[in-house]
Amino acid sequence: KPVRDGDEVFGLRIIGTPGHTAGHVSVFDPSTGVLVAGDALRTTGGLAGSDPQYTEDAAGAAASVRKLAGLDVRTILPGHGDPLTTGAADALRKLAGSLPAG
Repeated sequence: KPVRDGDEVFGLRIIGTPGHTAGHVSVFDPSTGVLVAGDALRTTGGLAGSDPQYTEDAAGAAASVRKLAGLDVRTILPGHGDPLTTGAADALRKLAGSLPAG
């Protein structure tokens, strides 16, 4: 069964995060604050959005980062790089604030 932005599956929230690819989703566990961001985020060289070289829609990717920054995130599991387990919410808000507005 396809999932959509805002759906809940076993207590996990589906977050539509297009940009890297058109149908990209992230998964958020509100009970633990764990965000499985997939390719919407990476931590190779610090927290960053999807790699521009492999991103279909840069403006959409930036909007997705801003959307993720509104979550109560405690841990980020990115598509590339190590998990971010300390200061994740602050780092995500800082990243979102540094991106150009769409």
